[in-house]
Order: sequence, then structure tokens, then C-alpha cells
Amino acid sequence: MKILLLSTDEFTAQFDRRIVDLAECIIENGDQVVIQTLGERAKLGSISGHLVIQFPRTFKKASADEARKVFFDETDLPMEIESTSEARLMSFARVIWSHLPSRLKPYVHRLYRKVTYFSSKFKGANPNSPNSLADLYFSDAYGFWEANHQGEYDLVIGTDIPSGIAAALLVAGSTKYWWYEAHEFATEQQWLKQHHGFTPELITVESHLVKRADVFSSVSKKLVTHMEETFGRNKKSIVLHNSTRSRQGDLKTQSSLPKPVLDTFQVPERIIVFHGVLSDLRGLSKFVEVFERACIRNWKFVLIGYNPGVELLKTLRHANKSTLLSAVDSSQVSEIVKMSDIVLMPYPVLDINTKYGFANKLGDCIAEKIPFFYNKDLEAIDEVATLTNTGVPFSWSDLSDPEELQRALKDFENLTPDWEKAERLFGWTSFENTVLELLSDIKKVI
Repeated sequence: MKILLLSTDEFTAQFDRRIVDLAECIIENGDQVVIQTLGERAKLGSISGHLVIQFPRTFKKASADEARKVFFDETDLPMEIESTSEARLMSFARVIWSHLPSRLKPYVHRLYRKVTYFSSKFKGANPNSPNSLADLYFSDAYGFWEANHQGEYDLVIGTDIPSGIAAALLVAGSTKYWWYEAHEFATEQQWLKQHHGFTPELITVESHLVKRADVFSSVSKKLVTHMEETFGRNKKSIVLHNSTRSRQGDLKTQSSLPKPVLDTFQVPERIIVFHGVLSDLRGLSKFVEVFERACIRNWKFVLIGYNPGVELLKTLRHANKSTLLSAVDSSQVSEIVKMSDIVLMPYPVLDINTKYGFANKLGDCIAEKIPFFYNKDLEAIDEVATLTNTGVPFSWSDLSDPEELQRALKDFENLTPDWEKAERLFGWTSFENTVLELLSDIKKVI
């Protein structure tokens, strides 16, 4: 089976390992994978097998309206989402659209786009930038479509909205399969909803991707169920946690870690580690402050990452037991986890994605058998900890009290993790079995 795996991500930090792990799993099943990305700084770890990696930065670009015309002509999708404030209007629009002659649909949709444009402009959008984020997404999707619409693939996988649009287009009118592999509920992201280029059209498109894809997946059962119920999906869905393989015994990777990192971990103290984006939105300055006040003997807090927030930097200036280091390559994160005693996941619940998300580091913890320390309001992570006894919860609202942190670390001392169960339910074994079962089912019908 020949598979096309698309992503507009740059494969640099956050989601590359999930895509690489998926590709490796498919290749080991004896199938061929072509990965395409529009990222300017795209890079992948070494993957053996029948894999082709393409960086089509020379793909033909199209105007957003041209890309839309292709999409809406092929999918016959006018407006499929019924938001609470616009449900009646959307329902009426669908009826009108379904009775329009095909030759008139491009003109009607162009009129709709103009109305959307002036509405966005009235709300303060910059008319010199793309009219909306949807314009940007459709343009990227057209690049993928134009390069591949004459190709022969049995399965096309889109991993974000632009590549999901392209996947839908590439199989339109055929018996081929397409898979929308969503690492998040895109239009519920806090930053996206607050962006001046956000329009209801993005919800319309995400609705199509979730509802119509032959296969839909996301990172936790709670997130999959929530998206199914939101968009009315009644086809096959699967859960793919952010699981990864254990890197036990990978001495080459460990020896390649920067010396400041190795020196920081070669100390007698036990280490709590956080790796990732060091934004103030993650509450890390608050955690540092409480950790320092708690004066916990034989413990050290190490932060490794990029883009540290102003408040975090200010707090670290007065810290004695907390250390900040630059980010390491994503392929080395598992080694950082392996050298730690416990991994911190402090994220406050900002939107449905943090509430129901399955952090990449959680997959590393399960693979390397390292406990985690997490905000108990993170429901998907709390489910893992509750079922497998692999994590220690803390109350975000009570974290200003050093005694809460002291209590949590005492609980860590008494923790008896069931790593075998964690691997079976949420680890690489679960990830691999789910993917292989899906591919087997697809091969039976193509």
C-alpha cells in the first residue's frame, strides 16, 4: 500500500515525533510512505525503510479563492457547521446551495467571501495581510493538491487543517481512503480564536474534515469523543496517544547531549524537569516561586526549553534551586526524561485541548518509566495517572501554598507505578497495535 502523509508543520519541535513515529509504524508494516511538508526548516530523524521525504517549497501557489473553488467544487460543501448563533442562517444557506446550478456556485461563493472579508475588516483585521487564516490554509492546501492530484496513493493522511483539506481533495470522487489525523481541536485553540484572521469558515472546514474523513484520530479518548459530538461524526474514529518507543540503551543519543545539560543532571539531588515552551501562560514562574519557598532538601528543578516568558526570567533571577537551560533537539527529549526523577506537566486549563490533551512528554514518561507531576485538572493525563498509578497530581489553585508541593513530593516517594499496564493502555504497544489494525482493515476494502 502506498501512503501519502502531509503536514504543514516544520518538523522542528512539537509535533514532528508523532508524525515520525506514525511513519515508522507504517513502514515496519511493509508499506511505503511519502512524507511531504511545506516547512522551511523541515528536518526528520533517521527513518529506515521504504520512505520518501519531500519538501515541496516550489509547489505552485494559488490565490485563496482559486483554492476554495477547487475545494468546494470537489466536496460540494457550502457551510456545514451550525454554530449556535448562526444555525438557522446556515441551515437556510445549505438548502439554497443544494438547489443552485453548478455553474452558479463559484459566483455565489465569491460573494460569500466578499461578505466575510468586509466583516473581518470591520472587526479590525489587517486588509494588507491574508483576508483570514482560512485564506492562508487554503493556499497551502492547494500547493499539496496541485503537486499530487495525478499521483497514485491508496491512503492520504492530513495532520492539520491545510493538509486535511488537501487529503479530502486528493481522494474526492475516488475509492481511495483519507485520514484526518488531528493532534488537537484546531478551532478551539485559544490563540486561534483570538487571532484577527479567525472566521467561522475555519469551523466549517474543520467540521468537514472531522465528519467526512474515512478515518479520524486524535490524542485522547476524551478529545476524540468531544470532536465527534461537536461535529456529528458517525464513522470510524481511533485514539492515538502521543506514544513513542523507549530509547533505553541509546548511549549515542545521551553522549550527544550538550555538556551543560549533562553536567546539570550529574548531581546528587533528585531532579524535577520541564521541557518545552517556557511561556508565562504555562504558569512556570508560579511553580518556580513555590518550589523555592518550599525549601525541599535534595531536590532540584530544571527547566529546558525556548521562548522563556518575562515573568519566568524575573523569578529565576532570585532562584537557588531552579536552573534554566536551552532547548535540546526533539530526538534527545527522551534522554532528558530518562535522566530525571519526575517530569512536570503544570499546564493550566486554557482550552479544550489542554483539558483533554495527551502531552508528548507523557508518552516519553511511559516509554522511559519515569513518573510525572501534573495539574489534576488535566483530565486526559489524570485518567492515565489514575488507571496506572504513574503520576502525582497537584491542585493548581492551591499551588501557591508550599505545603501542597511538599505533600505531592511525599506522595511521589510512596508511588508504585504499574508500567506494564501503562504501556499496554497508553504506550507504544497501544499506538502500534491501533495503527496496524487500521491498515489491515483498509487493505481489505481498497
